[in-house]
Amino acid sequence: MLPDQQNQPIVNDSTQKTPSIIGTKFRRLLLLAGLLLPPLGLVAVIYLIVRAIKSKQPTFYRLAAALVVVTLIGALVYLKIYNVYFVAQLHKYSYSTLEDYKLPSKLQGAAVSFKKPAELKLLDKKETQGLASAYFVHTVSKGDSEFGLTYMAMSSLQSALAASDSYVTSLGQILKDPNNKDYQNMADSFKKFLQAFTPKQLKIEMQALVPLTTTNIKQNAWQANFRAGETAGKYADLKGKFVFAVGKRTFYYFMVATADYNWQRNQDVWQQVIDSLKIDQ
Repeated sequence: MLPDQQNQPIVNDSTQKTPSIIGTKFRRLLLLAGLLLPPLGLVAVIYLIVRAIKSKQPTFYRLAAALVVVTLIGALVYLKIYNVYFVAQLHKYSYSTLEDYKLPSKLQGAAVSFKKPAELKLLDKKETQGLASAYFVHTVSKGDSEFGLTYMAMSSLQSALAASDSYVTSLGQILKDPNNKDYQNMADSFKKFLQAFTPKQLKIEMQALVPLTTTNIKQNAWQANFRAGETAGKYADLKGKFVFAVGKRTFYYFMVATADYNWQRNQDVWQQVIDSLKIDQ
């Protein structure tokens, strides 16, 4: 007589488990491949999605989602490495040879001279009654493309105000206070000068002006650090120095800027350039 099956004890066999569709080790290898080799991770994602559609197994969807995240992380890491090493190498350049340059003026005695790295070539020059300017750029090549690495500009503007002692004195008081409305107006005009000689895509941020004295410039001169950058990541940020000086009858504007990566390594050169400025004082 057969035993009553309803009264038989239920045996829980914990040794029998449903086999995993994809082994744990294989999953780890896929995720590691996506992190280290993002293109391979992308191919694996497509494969898993196709398998998921055919087999209708949610495991494939979950693994594909995890692999997408890991592959994106890997791609971002590679992009960061590319920007740090490739772009930095592109813009690393050491200047050594300086050459003299003189910007003439229609007004006698108002010319300005300075030293500049030999690699900076004159791109534009203007000389009219009361105004003179010169613009220099050093470009470097990478593949089929050319990039502006370093920019330098000098402008002189003749004005009766420069010859007014009272105006120059009040100007010195204004430039002591960044919160002063007149200071802001002056700073805006300085930024326009900087914007005119740097790539248009970059936004100018200028620090507070501080007094400047050198061997050649004894008084009525100021300098400020500035940065030109943008958020899209297509262009390297520029770091530079701006100088504003008042001569006997002339206002002088000077700037030098280079790729952020390249500024510190040439700090001594930039200082030599600024120290070399000679105006009508």
